[in-house]
Amino acid sequence: MKSIKIINFFYRFLILTLIVGITSCSKEEDRSGDPITKGKSVVNAYSFVVENEFWEREDTLKYTARVSALKMDVIEEGGIFIYARSLDEFLKDNLLPANWSIIPYFKTGFIPIQGEESTITFEYALEEEFVNLEIFNDKSVPFPQTIPGQTGDFPFPGEVEYLVVVIPPSDLIDGIESDLNYEELNKLYTINEIEL
Repeated sequence: MKSIKIINFFYRFLILTLIVGITSCSKEEDRSGDPITKGKSVVNAYSFVVENEFWEREDTLKYTARVSALKMDVIEEGGIFIYARSLDEFLKDNLLPANWSIIPYFKTGFIPIQGEESTITFEYALEEEFVNLEIFNDKSVPFPQTIPGQTGDFPFPGEVEYLVVVIPPSDLIDGIESDLNYEELNKLYTINEIEL
């Protein structure tokens, strides 16, 4: 009789332990009650600098960069985030901030075109293995080669650094917003920057 009670106790203890173990392992939470991310996907970001003299100058400024990771499946089903920042002291915050800004990017009032304030737009288009960058203004006229500053003329647009973040379709988070700033994107993914 005593051995039956011990076996009964043992079975109840085992079942209780299994139930507690299964329910507690279904989702880990931190102290705030939010689910813990076990590990972020690692994605690559390709950086390059476009110096002032490399822009093709027409009515707009154009530059094409080769990014071999831009395959059609990534373009059509993955995630592409493109950021830019100015490397020229005078143009930082006057044209582009010193931190990464999501493209498309708009800046109004900095460069007078035809004697009036204008809106300058940084834009891009994708094709397999290439990103086509473009800077244009709302007046549809060519940009000046230089702009006047307090200490002399400055080349326009100066040195601009670009960062192309490539997220394969298998790593793309459902419902991710296409205009995330770099800091927000870096919270979702581990970004491995590669200089081209």
